[in-house]
Order: sequence, then structure tokens, then C-alpha cells
Amino acid sequence: MWQALADEPLPAVDTETTGLSWWKDQIVGASFATMTRAWYLPVRHDEANMPIEWLHEAGERLKDRLIVGHNLGGFDLHLLRREKWTVPALYHDSQIAAYTLNENQSLKLEDLASAHLGIAGDAEERQLFADLAAHYRIKGKVGKAWKARMNGLHPARVCAYAARDALSTRQLMHKLWIDLGNAGLRDVYQSLIEYDRVLHDMCEHGVTIDMEKLNAADKIVARKADEAAEEIVRQAGGAVKNPQSNPQLAKWCGTTTVDKKKLASVLKDPDVDQALPAKIELIREQKLYAKAHGTYYTAMRECADLTSDGYVLHPALRLTGAAVRLSCGRPPMQGVPRYGENTHPAYLGIKECIVAPPGRVLAEFDLSQAEVIVGAHYSQDANLLEVIRSGVSLHDLVAKQASVPRDTAKTMNFALQYGAGAAKYAELRMISLAQAREEVAAYHNAMSGQHAFYKKAQQMASYHGKVVLWSGRQRHFDDSVKLHSASNAFIQGGVSELIRVATVRIAREVPEFQMGLTVHDCVVGDLPDDQTQIREIVHEVKRIMSDFPFLNPGIKADAKIGPSWATAKHYE
Repeated sequence: MWQALADEPLPAVDTETTGLSWWKDQIVGASFATMTRAWYLPVRHDEANMPIEWLHEAGERLKDRLIVGHNLGGFDLHLLRREKWTVPALYHDSQIAAYTLNENQSLKLEDLASAHLGIAGDAEERQLFADLAAHYRIKGKVGKAWKARMNGLHPARVCAYAARDALSTRQLMHKLWIDLGNAGLRDVYQSLIEYDRVLHDMCEHGVTIDMEKLNAADKIVARKADEAAEEIVRQAGGAVKNPQSNPQLAKWCGTTTVDKKKLASVLKDPDVDQALPAKIELIREQKLYAKAHGTYYTAMRECADLTSDGYVLHPALRLTGAAVRLSCGRPPMQGVPRYGENTHPAYLGIKECIVAPPGRVLAEFDLSQAEVIVGAHYSQDANLLEVIRSGVSLHDLVAKQASVPRDTAKTMNFALQYGAGAAKYAELRMISLAQAREEVAAYHNAMSGQHAFYKKAQQMASYHGKVVLWSGRQRHFDDSVKLHSASNAFIQGGVSELIRVATVRIAREVPEFQMGLTVHDCVVGDLPDDQTQIREIVHEVKRIMSDFPFLNPGIKADAKIGPSWATAKHYE
């Protein structure tokens, strides 16, 4: 194996593990492959292991080599780092390569191998599941979660499955590299790899959690969720036996089929602020508290890693989890509401329990009015330009121009800027379709430049099957993607690209700012608790984040410094 890998220009690496929580799970074995051969190195099976030093030796032999994996920086390198491997500055990743070519396709290794190589990649997996079922005497279907217990199998029963993954990865990357060249996307791909490497370090560093504050906030939220559920059952008088059942809730409220979906999704949104009927408001409150309890506080507690400096949350930031922007796994930190006077009480504790590590201060840097500025850059809409010039609120300006209340204007801006139609807007506003059409027309009349850009973006997506962002990244439009989201791709995707480019530069030029999380248009991390250093670092980070001379109008960055995310104050 060593001789074959020494002669291989791009060795493939893959790991089999006891789970997906890389900060606490372990490697069971590692696979290595050339273009034609693969090997499996078992190190933590219940029997027949190779010496763990061999895995360490593999890291030494490959530390100065260019390697390839599938989701390598997002997962495997975290675990290999704990096995004394040196994480390379750059690498290849077949998942990111496929994502760069077309973000709409399935990015599972077996699906990509089938689509691009004609390899039926699930035969070995089916055999592995059969062996797991026999070994553990499982009755019924064996789910993917059982892979975490493959260490109980003899390595010979795992070898074919593990080796196939490494071999498919190597062959797939060869094919995708050719495709990237033909599409003129190699530079874009390599810039994403550099970003993935920065995200790797960001996830390793994470953010510090004050567990006492988290538990206290969660206790209150859980109690309020239970109280609201009990009140729903009491008021329903038997019509609702399960307060989590959307069909029962919808029937109790006398809503239509469309409104059932609203009860399942829209009412969970902490940004919904218009007046609601009493029953629906009670349901919404219960769902908000229940979501805050389960999706955030519980997940943050279960995913926190106890270190010498306290509890640390390693955000599961995924470069390939969404179209032209980051996603975040459990907990979904990309969805954390902004902290302020309008934040729903259920969510206030989230940012309050994210604190600076000992001897450091927490810092948040965000792009000021990012989506407004990117929208104005593309549309040159007079109202957007006026908002930027005068500093007036966009919601206030639209309310005046469209002759609607400010709350209505707020809903308009959030929904219609990104292509929502009259039907969706009617659902969000809980109004008739006829009224929705009138308000949508008033909005587009007031924001004529933006509406023209919206139509132009849709035409480009329809004609080319894609739109190209300012950075060269592409958003593809096929039958699975609605054309009305083309303007959204330009605006939200454009902001995401600003943050991506800025984040890579910050990591390279200002290493004193230890980044631990990025959420939409902001980056969160910690700084040395020294006023001189803080002043210098803030200046440099803000300079980098506003250094996009192609934008018209230009963009600025804001900084907040403090002991916690919630208490961080504006810093000039």
C-alpha cells in the first residue's frame, strides 16, 4: 500500500467511524485508494486490528501530499486531526467538485458514482447492512445509524464497503476535474476548497457556551411550551387531544387545507409579527417555545463538547448543504433570530449563553444593510438607493410609497424582494388572494427598479438555465428550482459570496481573530482582551469586509464587542 500510494499523484482517503459527532466519536478504520486499487486499515474493530501507529504513519507519509476525499474537510479531517494528522492547507473534495458543477444534483457518493462513473455503489452497502443484521440479530430494516456499530464486525466484513468508497472517490474526482475544466469552473472550485479549509478551522474552534445560562433559559422555555400546550387542550374542550397535531389544530381553528401548511411552518417563524386570531396566536406561541426548546437549547446542550476552557459548541457548517450559501446542521445556527427588542422571548437566551472564552472577548462583525446594498447594486432601484443614502428604514419608505402600514411593508420586503407570488404572500399575510394581488402590485409599483431586475433575473435563468454571481459561482435552474427565485440567488447568494471571500481573507490576514461561527452576513469569534489589540483587529477586519470596490453603492462593516453575543456593543 505504501509503495502504491507513493506513486499515486492524488491518494484518496476515507474513514469509518463510531458516529457523526467528530469531536467525541472515533475512527474505526481508514481507507486509502489509487485510481485502480484500494485498501482498508482497521484500527478499532473488536478484533483483528492493525496497530494504531500505522494510521499515524499514514498521516506522516501524506502530510505534504495533495489528497482527496468526499466531505473531507467537513468530517474526515476533523477525526484524522485527532489521530495526529497534519491537516493540509489545500486538498481536493469530490463532493465540493460536484456541488460546484451543479448544486441541484444529489451529492451522496454512491449517487455521484452512479451518475458520473456508471458504478452501482450500493451493492457493498447492502452487504454491509446484511452483515450488521446478522451480527447484531436485528429484526426488520437496518438503518444507516447502525453503521456506527460496524466496529463489532470482523474487518473482512467491512473491507469491501470501505474500500469501494475510497476507490469511487478517487475515480470520481478524476472525472469531475475534467468536467470542471470543460465548464471553466476550476478557479471557482479551488476558491471553495480554500473556504472549506477555513470552515474546518472555524468548526474546530467553535463558540463557548455558558451551560448554566443555557439550562436556566431552557427550563423557562420548556415550561412555557408545556403551559401553552395545556391551555390549547383546555380551550379546545376535547377537539384537540394532541397539541402537536396540525390537522387537529387546523380543524379547531376552522382553517382550510392551505392554512394547515401555515400552521406547520409559518407559525413557527419568530419574524411573524402581524395580529393573529387568538387561537392561532396561542398555537404559534406553543410552537415557538417548543421549537426553541428542542431545536436549539436541547440540541446545543447535547452537542456541546466539554473542554478545559468550558463547554464548546462546534457548529456543523456545511458548504454543500444549500444552494450558494452555507447551511448548519444540528443545532441550526444559521436560523438563529437576531437579538433585540423585537426578538421573541423564546429565543433570547440563545445568544445570551454564547460567551467569550476565558481571557478573551466575543466579537461579531457584520455587513451593514448587506441585502439592501446588493439588491441596489443589481437593480439600481431609486428607493433602495435612497435608503442607503439617507439611512431611513426600508420598511418606512415602502410603507409610505405603497400607502400601507409599516408591518405590511415589512412583510412585503421580506417576501416580495425574493420573488414570492401573490398566493404565497396571501398566506403569509393571512389575507384574500384579491387583496394580496393589490398589495403586490402596489409594492412593485413603488419598487419599480427592483421589479425590473426581478423580471430580468428570471429571464436570464430561463434562457441560460443558470445565473452567474459576481464571484463566478453559478446557481442552476432546472425543474426542481422555481424561476422566481432567480433574484433571490443574486441577492442572498451575492451576500453569501461577500462573506465567503471576506472570511478567507480574515483567516489569512488577521489570525488573531479566532472565528467560530458565521451566520448569513456576519462572522462571530473571539479576540484577545486587550484594548490596543482589539482596536487594531477591529480596524483590519472591517477594512477587509468592506473591500469590495465593484459594489455600487459600496458596503460597510459593523463591529460589536462584549462578554457574550447578546451583550456585545457597537464598537467604532
